[in-house]
Amino acid sequence: MFALASGLILVSGLLRLGNVFKMIPSTVTSGISNSTALLLVWLAVQQVTHSTWAAALSAGVMVICVVLWTKVQAHVRALAHVPGVLVALLAGLAVSLVTEPAVAPPAAGPALSLAWISVRLWPSLLAQPDLARMLFLAVPASVTLALVMVLESFTATAVMETRFGLRIDASRELVVLGGSNLVSALLGGVPCTGAPTRCVAGWTAGGRGVGAAVASLVLTGLLLLALGSWLLALPAGVA
Repeated sequence: MFALASGLILVSGLLRLGNVFKMIPSTVTSGISNSTALLLVWLAVQQVTHSTWAAALSAGVMVICVVLWTKVQAHVRALAHVPGVLVALLAGLAVSLVTEPAVAPPAAGPALSLAWISVRLWPSLLAQPDLARMLFLAVPASVTLALVMVLESFTATAVMETRFGLRIDASRELVVLGGSNLVSALLGGVPCTGAPTRCVAGWTAGGRGVGAAVASLVLTGLLLLALGSWLLALPAGVA
């Protein structure tokens, strides 16, 4: 389903249909972003409420830290460049170490293996007896997923053009979005789209051009390889 959605986006870009999607009103794209944010908040609330009181305490301390840290930064200039999310994460970990059972460190780093490449599983999918029914359900879902991915990315495009006066080739954005996600689908990754928060933060911090994109890709990959098993061991309240 993910591969089909990515392929649809890629073909739309090659057919130069970017300006068609760009005409969708910003209220629609903003609604998609806000709905996603509300869904994430609701999932986080469910995770904490179905966990222990210690997890709820960790989450509460982190939220308070984010709110208070902005006020502290307004009075102490030296702390202006220390991100609130980092302070909240450290505070949440500190509370978790005191209130929750210690999590054993991973015995070893992630082993390099080809077993996670999802395209290797496709032959077994084709052998399923209810393949026709699966396709009947997957095709409309793939179209929906493709539209959501495009709308989220074009929200970021609209923000960048409005705030910084950029002129973005919408069709080229579709080619990049569809092509990169198609590779992710073949390798076993998850959908990824452009987001106003990441785009604005990167631009204002000076991360512009191909070099910045390559550096972000390499550093993120190395962090996931080095810290992947640690991230999985994070307490529920911190996550």
